[in-house]
Amino acid sequence: RMDKLLSTNKISGADIKNLVVKICSFHRQTNIIYKKNVLEMQQLFNDILTQENFLQKNLNCGGLITDAVHSSDKFLKQHHLLLEKRIIDGFVRDGHGDLHSRNIFLLPEPVPFDCIEFNDGLRQIDVLNEIAFLCMDLEALGRQDLADLFFIEYNKLFLIARNEEEKRLFFYYKAYRANIRAKINSLRAKDATNENGKKEALSVANKYLLLMQNYMAAAM
Repeated sequence: RMDKLLSTNKISGADIKNLVVKICSFHRQTNIIYKKNVLEMQQLFNDILTQENFLQKNLNCGGLITDAVHSSDKFLKQHHLLLEKRIIDGFVRDGHGDLHSRNIFLLPEPVPFDCIEFNDGLRQIDVLNEIAFLCMDLEALGRQDLADLFFIEYNKLFLIARNEEEKRLFFYYKAYRANIRAKINSLRAKDATNENGKKEALSVANKYLLLMQNYMAAAM
């Protein structure tokens, strides 16, 4: 499994390039979605507010969450036409929806698995959003080099970030993905049955909150 290999430094550039070919081929062949409410993203991003009191109490994260939500609202308002145009241009596709290193086997041929079958809305997304999850995951695991390589090689095979505005959108999508991981780990901390489990989940949530903050700054 890719996350296990990453933890032992067994992922090569060739592995990443093979994975790019696999995912890019899948994206090119999957169905294009021409009807999508771009404002769904605002709702999904802003749901982190449900965890704000708990995270503020346990992490003392200041106004980080509120600031990120305000920045997200501003970004989506400013780039609303871009999001609509990407639908028209065929970049919203019926993809995987949960593409990160724990959902990929690196066998002789890469095998992504465990796509989101139960929710069309979370699976039928901009392919830039799809690969943002994997790149964010790689960066969270300390492999900025592999994340950069994946993005560059993918964009060569399937040009999905065509200009600076779309590259800022990529940072926004990475912020959204970090946002979701922070929320999930906040919920893990709430459900923890012992103090060590709670502390571990909160530490991970804090890591993703800081990533979200940095990505939003890059997107604006």
